[in-house]
Amino acid sequence: MGAAKLHEWVASPAVVTCVALGPRSHQVLASGGEDKRANVWRLRPGDPGAQNVWSLGGNSSPISCLCFDDAENTLVSGAQGGSVRLYDLTEGRCARALNGHRNEVLCCHTHPFGDFLASGGADEAVRVWDARKKSCIQTYKGHGGEVDSLKFSPDGRWIASASRRDGLVRLWDLTAGKLLRSFAANEKSGTCRATRLEFSPFEFVLAAACSDRRARLFDLETWSELACTPPETANAKALCFSRSGK
Repeated sequence: MGAAKLHEWVASPAVVTCVALGPRSHQVLASGGEDKRANVWRLRPGDPGAQNVWSLGGNSSPISCLCFDDAENTLVSGAQGGSVRLYDLTEGRCARALNGHRNEVLCCHTHPFGDFLASGGADEAVRVWDARKKSCIQTYKGHGGEVDSLKFSPDGRWIASASRRDGLVRLWDLTAGKLLRSFAANEKSGTCRATRLEFSPFEFVLAAACSDRRARLFDLETWSELACTPPETANAKALCFSRSGK
């Protein structure tokens, strides 16, 4: 099946470093970059452009990552200076500013239930935040390098994190507040690194995009590799499951 371009527009006069697509409607998109602003866009079927809904400021450094909550009412940004911001998209304002990372925030994700989110950064830490209290409630350390990707499991019990520097995927148990499991993306290769992670929406499966240009699926009950795709022509920058999980 071929691919067709649906939308194209100039999102910023500066370099755009990250984008996020609304997980519910798939008709809202956020972009961020070196202009230190998070722009929210409405995508309309049949319209090749996009409508700018909000242009959200407040960051003192360029934005490095973005994510929506499941309801698309909140946008989370992580910045090179180490700050995490929560934007209320019903009012177009910054609702929370969370500080704790010592270096650039490289990834963020919202909890599927409740007012919690997680962020990972160049300080090698995974932090879990309570958005209501504006405080960090858990900090996980153990990666031997920057945390490049993290995701909550669909049931909200675990966080999976990955670091290209140490080559490991780590599973953290939120209830116990400790490391559950750590494994390499490819046990046979010491140079293969997981760069992006995604949980299956229905099955006990974790997908990892790897530095050998392949994607791997892991069974989280047996901790074994289920499948491995043929190599692509370049490293994957993102991955996701379809809504059906198939």
